[in-house]
Amino acid sequence: MSRFIGGFIAAFVIAGVVGFWYLDSGRLDTQALGQKPPAFEAWLAGHALDASVARREPAASDRIGSNDTTLAAGGALYDDHCAVCHGTPSATGVLADALYPPAPQFSERPPDPNVDHDFYVIKYGIRWTGMPGWGHTLSDRQIWTVVTYLKRFDSLPPSVALRRSQGRARWSYQ
Repeated sequence: MSRFIGGFIAAFVIAGVVGFWYLDSGRLDTQALGQKPPAFEAWLAGHALDASVARREPAASDRIGSNDTTLAAGGALYDDHCAVCHGTPSATGVLADALYPPAPQFSERPPDPNVDHDFYVIKYGIRWTGMPGWGHTLSDRQIWTVVTYLKRFDSLPPSVALRRSQGRARWSYQ
């Protein structure tokens, strides 16, 4: 039994040394442009992200209601801070493919249905991606406004959708 444990420990140490050599020798291609994560990497990172956020996300206490004013304000904030990466209801984000992993396009794949998850990700960001934490830039209320907008991203009320289709929205979002 001790030989088995010794062999297991030796294999673990050898794998660590080989892994360190691989990373330290520059063999890992770290360029982002034009790269898509392999399926295993995307799956592993996605599960790690979901588990991390689920463990840390607070139960929201100050969600805001969804009305035309809130949605329009959320759209203006989204245009100013998010659309360049995540796109608009009708266009891909300009920087989407320049990031690794590429930024999710919400017109193709809606954001997470869990609003607490979305609030946490917007406020704190995601390490090792292009997603910044907006907690020092936007207030919690502004972040909730964006989260409210994201929940209706593909089904905006006609009055808000019409205003947004007529050009870039400019509403007050205090």
